[in-house]
Amino acid sequence: GTMAAGIALLRKCGAVVPAAAALIELSFLKGRNRLDVPCEALVAYDS
Repeated sequence: GTMAAGIALLRKCGAVVPAAAALIELSFLKGRNRLDVPCEALVAYDS
């Protein structure tokens, strides 16, 4: 949700968002499914 909101805010300001990156991904929240850009994370927690 936070990453998707950040991307939406950037786009509202006129930015082109080619990709997203995070230090930690909480993959059990399935937030990556809400993104329409490629996303990379250094660490992913499944639970």
